[in-house]
Amino acid sequence: MARPEEEKIDFEHVKSEIVVLNVGGIKYETYRSTLTHYPDTLLGTMFSDRNRHLNRPTNATSNEYFIDRDGHLFRYILQFYRTGTIYPLDPANSEPSMTTLTTINSLSGVHSQALLKEIYAEIDFFQIPFPPIESNTVLVLPETERLKKIHSLTAQKVDLFVYALRDVLYEAISHFEFSISFSFNRGELDENTYWNQYLARKPFIQIIRPFAWCGYVILDQFGQEIGKWLEREVPGLKFHIEKHQPSASHVMLSDTRQSYRVILSVPDDWYRDELLAMSCLLQYDKTEK
Repeated sequence: MARPEEEKIDFEHVKSEIVVLNVGGIKYETYRSTLTHYPDTLLGTMFSDRNRHLNRPTNATSNEYFIDRDGHLFRYILQFYRTGTIYPLDPANSEPSMTTLTTINSLSGVHSQALLKEIYAEIDFFQIPFPPIESNTVLVLPETERLKKIHSLTAQKVDLFVYALRDVLYEAISHFEFSISFSFNRGELDENTYWNQYLARKPFIQIIRPFAWCGYVILDQFGQEIGKWLEREVPGLKFHIEKHQPSASHVMLSDTRQSYRVILSVPDDWYRDELLAMSCLLQYDKTEK
């Protein structure tokens, strides 16, 4: 049984969120939503929903886009989209790694001025909202903006987890399994063993596997809201969540044995008439009529 087409689009959207930016021959990968978080910037506008139909990737299979700018300097631009902060690279350091909270003042005079001009040329091109700065300031967004960015990225992770729960249920239904359950542990005890054994029996569980390490925390914080959203999204769905606490005999293991068990189920005859109508089973009846 194939899932409804509109549900497939939602799942494909999750996968298509990854964008490859080929900047002057150097490739960077990020999420589309990371760029559109700043809608007034060049990349935020370019990858917005309203301009999606105008974008033409140079490599459609990898969702890759070429930008004819300095690929080395683009690291500072992408740093802004991800953190709301730009930390200049120390020219005295030959390794391509970022210094921690480097100020422009800490760089040697000639190098700092040249680097500053190069960074600001890219800031201007990509329309990054930084005001002019003095030579002794750090390229950092206000604390509230950085917190807002962190909250946005965390909320995105929660959304992807919820979509994965919905999509793994649809995959289960397509295999005529109308109830599915899995556990998310707090800590790493036997985590790989549990998921590897589960995947061997039911490969479609791979959809939810990336959240094995954070699923417990997300359910602990938002379990009730997740259940309400899923039951509204999927008519007939019953969402049940059970929290397992370690027994007295396992007290030495402390919190590492805490877990949440999620049970997603729909009636065995879920949309039976609709599915029958879409299959070949009624074709003879229609022909005879």
